[in-house]
Amino acid sequence: MCVGIKEDFIRFCHPIHTDVNNLLCFRLERNILNTVCDVIFVCMYIPPEGSSYYRNQQSTCALDEIDTFLTDHITDIADCHVLLCGDLNSRCADNNNYSEYDPDSINNRGDPFPDESVHINDRHSRDSVINRFGRTLLNICNIFNLCIVNGRVRGDTHGEFTFIGNQGSSVNDYFICSTDFLSYISSLYVGDRTDSDHFPLDLSFVSSSLLNRYDECNEQVNMYGMTSLRLSFSKTLTAVLIWKICYIV
Repeated sequence: MCVGIKEDFIRFCHPIHTDVNNLLCFRLERNILNTVCDVIFVCMYIPPEGSSYYRNQQSTCALDEIDTFLTDHITDIADCHVLLCGDLNSRCADNNNYSEYDPDSINNRGDPFPDESVHINDRHSRDSVINRFGRTLLNICNIFNLCIVNGRVRGDTHGEFTFIGNQGSSVNDYFICSTDFLSYISSLYVGDRTDSDHFPLDLSFVSSSLLNRYDECNEQVNMYGMTSLRLSFSKTLTAVLIWKICYIV
């Protein structure tokens, strides 16, 4: 697994050491997106249930390692926004809705538009299945107050399939964020590709103070990888690819 970072932004990205397999983590300085807090960015791959990966592992679900990682970094998480992405091989149907949270526990320190009320849409998903890994992922989201972005924001309001293979279609590639980071996200699009059974995810951000700074920015990029993260800097949603993420499994 590897993460590519655009050279201009390397100085704002600080690796966080971890012994967790199939996980890369960075602390992104707040001035990249002009967020209230720094962002803990976690890129991960979860081998599917029944994979040979688990033969020599104590756990039969690698999401347990993610739970441990987040618990070990709970102090950092408390002071930062959290953004996770990757192929998690977890099917969650349309679960992880706002009604599942205690409203008093919703973080609001990072709302970039304080004049607007915080609203978290219910999720939708074309995948109606929930599996064991999905239940584990939902439990992690509840514990750490995280929102699945898929099926919740503009561009993916129906929760499109992210995987199509011989055994069927599913949603198992995700962007997940802390609830107080959701207001920064403007859209999520599931892209098209013919060279993989996984589709790229294109996540765009908007920050009120950045709209005027990057109006002239219009860079064409070549997307590659299961999951791609874009930053959207203008009112016309001109996008600059800052992280290009690909998984080598």
